[in-house]
Amino acid sequence: MPATVKNALIWVFGALGGILWGYDTGVISGAMLFLKKDIALTPLLEGLVVSGLLVGAMLGAGLSGRLSDSWGRRRLILAASGIFILGTLGAACATGAAMLIAFRFVIGVGVGIASVVVPLYLTELAPKHLRGGLTSLMQLLVTVGIFVAYVTDYLLAGSGAWRWMIGLGVVPAAVLALGIVTQPESPRWLVSKGRGGQAREVLTRLRGDAAAAGEELAEIERTERAERGRASR
Repeated sequence: MPATVKNALIWVFGALGGILWGYDTGVISGAMLFLKKDIALTPLLEGLVVSGLLVGAMLGAGLSGRLSDSWGRRRLILAASGIFILGTLGAACATGAAMLIAFRFVIGVGVGIASVVVPLYLTELAPKHLRGGLTSLMQLLVTVGIFVAYVTDYLLAGSGAWRWMIGLGVVPAAVLALGIVTQPESPRWLVSKGRGGQAREVLTRLRGDAAAAGEELAEIERTERAERGRASR
């Protein structure tokens, strides 16, 4: 498979995190109009249903830095997709306010992790000249996810199927989980763990040029040594 195709697949799967982030953030606005018919909500509980995701996102973002360093970017994105699936299914099947709030919080943890780790993963695997554009792409796809959520809410409004509105978020989460399994770990993380040989193999596959991969690996190793030196002071 050509290196350009491999790069494109990585970015597509990684960018699904942005769509998930936007979808799960936006879908509740339409679902809220109908779920109140099945679940009794006071104004306070309505606020908790909406803000539960944001509180979870704060926790997920706060934990993601340390977890990405210990687990690896790829493994943490896989975990985030699993959290998305669990939270989405739980929220879609909720029978009471407490259950709905709790699973919205779980979704938020996934949102927080994705908001930190997905851009990090994309930029660490991308060639230098594409890194800025990929960061912008992530932000664009968040808005695309919000738009898709609004369209989904509109299409299902006639039936009032709020469980489907929320539950369809499982689809991109499942695609992300299946896709990220096939993708490589970040070379930067591999170098930080003393696995330079594996990092070289990943870079060679991605760049399609052993010489360019060697130069990039040397740059990563210099940066890693410099950061360790600053941290030890």
